[in-house]
Amino acid sequence: GRNTACSTYPTYKVPDGVTTVLGNSLSGFKGTEIDLNEVATVKDQAIFNTSMQTLRIGNNLENLNGIGSNGLLTNIIIDEGNPYMQSVDGVLFNNDKTSLILYPEAKTGDYTLPKGVKKIESRAFRSFNTKNTTASKITCHAELEEIAGYAFYSARVNSIDLSSCKNL
Repeated sequence: GRNTACSTYPTYKVPDGVTTVLGNSLSGFKGTEIDLNEVATVKDQAIFNTSMQTLRIGNNLENLNGIGSNGLLTNIIIDEGNPYMQSVDGVLFNNDKTSLILYPEAKTGDYTLPKGVKKIESRAFRSFNTKNTTASKITCHAELEEIAGYAFYSARVNSIDLSSCKNL
């Protein structure tokens, strides 16, 4: 069930030894930062509709399937020892930076995909935040080969420049 005990703290760190966050466990969190610590599995919608601005991910988490809409998220920090994912300027990528996994919903300004990114994952630029534009302009490069279905689902983006993408 939902963990209401953590909802009043500005920062919540999942306790040591906890490896799974169940569905809705952190939904509705009112603080600004969640640290997943040793968590390896995040169940569906475990972190949804929060006030979280920063998400910290430890070494064990392989994917973010259980992360729902979090309209204030601006920064994702990955532990340097995580073999599955990494963060560049608060944006989440797979470990070899060939797939963009998640662009934080409240991160603003123009954004250019880094060289080497071949895929934009499903819901990578999603945003249910009706107050902000996620990115003013997203610019892709020639190396981009795939944009997964729903990659820009509900995205609040002013423009997407695909003009140099020859492999799509």
